[in-house]
Order: sequence, then structure tokens, then C-alpha cells
Amino acid sequence: GVVLVVVSIGLIFLCEGFSLGIDEGYPLWYAACVVLGFLIQSIAEEVLFRGYVQNGTIAATKNPWIGIFVQAFLFVLLHGINADIEPLALCSLFAFGVLFGLLFEYSDSVWFGAGVHFIWYIVPTLLFGMRICGYTGISSILLSTPQGPQILSGGAYGLEASVLTLLVAVSSCAVYVLIIQHIEKSSTKKKKAPSPKKTAS
Repeated sequence: GVVLVVVSIGLIFLCEGFSLGIDEGYPLWYAACVVLGFLIQSIAEEVLFRGYVQNGTIAATKNPWIGIFVQAFLFVLLHGINADIEPLALCSLFAFGVLFGLLFEYSDSVWFGAGVHFIWYIVPTLLFGMRICGYTGISSILLSTPQGPQILSGGAYGLEASVLTLLVAVSSCAVYVLIIQHIEKSSTKKKKAPSPKKTAS
């Protein structure tokens, strides 16, 4: 989760998609409310889309990829009703839906995805004051202002509407699949390897 956020935001800043300031009167009570709200939302979305929809679809079709893509599509539909939605944001949301589906499929736990989901919400909004899925916080520690081309900054919708975020999400899916394939191949080789013969004493 931290890597996803840092890389996405870092690339946008490098391309001068945001300018930063500091909010000296940041209210701590607000931070506590935001943390609790996003924690509940992250867990609820993971339980609904990955725990219920993905599991149910896989049970019905016996195909993990169908389950991953179905829940990712429904994930996009839910977030697509948010304000200032952009086509690029829909693509990023689908890629993130696939990524969360992969995290659930290979960890067999909603908590892994919920943790990544939670960090994705909290760091941009609470720390940088960026918009996420059309949502913007009342206050944040740092104040960021979108600037330059919307395709880089994400504009009014937020981080997901940036082409750089889309690239990070798609790359993360590819890297995660490659890592899992490598782990599975290594595990298969270990199982096939003959056990050492015992020598007579």
C-alpha cells in the first residue's frame, strides 16, 4: 500500500502535477474521524467485492480470473457514480480492482487487501490533501493543489484519474502475478526434487 501511494504521488509530483503547502492549523480530531471512516469503508469494500462477489463467482465458474474480473467490474460501477468521474479514472479503478482481487486470491484473506485499500485512502487525503475517487478532505497536514495537464494530475476526480496512477496500478498487477508465478514454480520444484538418500552407518 505504501509503495503504491508513494510511487503514484511521487511520479505526479515529478511531472509537476501538484504544488504543496502546509496547513498549520490541522485538527487532530478530524484525522481520527477520517481514519475510522476509511478503515470501515476499506474493510466493507473488501468483504463485499473480494470476500463475497469474487468468492461466489469463483465457486460458480471454477475460474479465479472470472471471479477477479467480475468483482473488479462491479468495483468500478460503485466508484463510477462519484463526482467528476473520468474515463481514465475508470481504467485505474478497474486495474486496482484486479490488483485487490489478486491480493485476495493469493493471500486468501480480506485483511491484506483491506490494509492496502486503507493506506491508499488515508495517505493522499490525510497527509497530502489530494482528492481520492472524487472525495476531498476538509483538512490535511499538507495542502496540494492540482496543476498542469489533468491527464497527469488527475484533476477534479483525484489521484485515480492520472495516467501515471494507471501505469502504477497495471504494473503492480503484472509484478504481483510474476512474483506469485515464481513462488509457485519454486514450490513445485521443491516438491519434485528427490529426497537425499540415507547412507548406511
